[in-house]
Amino acid sequence: SKNSKITMNTLLQAAWAFLLGRYSQENDIVFGATVSGRPPNLPGVEEMLGLFINTLPIRIAIDPNERILTWLQTIQMQQAEGRQFEYSPLVEIHKWSDVPNSAPLFESIIVFENYPAGGELEQHEGALELTDVRSFERTNYPITLVGAPGKQFAVELAYETDKFDDETIARMLDHLHNILVSLVDNADSSLCAIEMLSSEERLQVVDTWNQTTAPFP
Repeated sequence: SKNSKITMNTLLQAAWAFLLGRYSQENDIVFGATVSGRPPNLPGVEEMLGLFINTLPIRIAIDPNERILTWLQTIQMQQAEGRQFEYSPLVEIHKWSDVPNSAPLFESIIVFENYPAGGELEQHEGALELTDVRSFERTNYPITLVGAPGKQFAVELAYETDKFDDETIARMLDHLHNILVSLVDNADSSLCAIEMLSSEERLQVVDTWNQTTAPFP
């Protein structure tokens, strides 16, 4: 990300779009993403109280022949252009689209937690001490992908248990991990070079499930 001037948020969105594309066999992917709703060009915005956060649809096209780095740069450019519309209510966006009101615009969202709270809390002076800090998050979507940068990049999937089981989500996280690693390792290659399956899964699909030899009279 540093070498290519690509944000971790862009990298995570690209990996999630690619995973959804592979799962659905579609090349036009839409999911939601939360935005802070605090434009940096608004004077005093960091001192304003209130909930500015908003959720917007992110639409990403997947061309298997496109160079990975070019694709990531395009996604990041779209993110930058979309910031001018961060204030737009999701309800209004739904009305402007061709998607019927009875159907959701998307069924998964990404929450990128890039607020630098940890460092500030550790630099406190005096007798005040904060311990055992916990948070509880819930959304109205079947799947919520949370990414949190730091010394290690943490990724978490929250999901509706009546729609997904633990095994499915664990496999999904493994596939997302493989895609992220493949994006980094093959940045100069095309998207068709991205590997989603692990070596064990590939062996199972190509070899184990292909053992169809049978005697022929």
